[in-house]
Amino acid sequence: MIMDSDALFICPLVRAGDIDLLEPSFREGAGRIWGELIKNSLIREGVRAYSARIDGQRDDPWTRLLGG
Repeated sequence: MIMDSDALFICPLVRAGDIDLLEPSFREGAGRIWGELIKNSLIREGVRAYSARIDGQRDDPWTRLLGG
């Protein structure tokens, strides 16, 4: 899991910037669910495309300005 800066203005967890604020059991469960979801080729391709966009934005100046 990563913090998605798209949710910066609506998600307190993203604003806090600390994934460890989530209960470990929740993180583990989410990981198991994602493992099942990405077995579907449409979901896998959607996640791949979205992840590529996030990765491409990491060096954008606005991302650093917003704390991403």
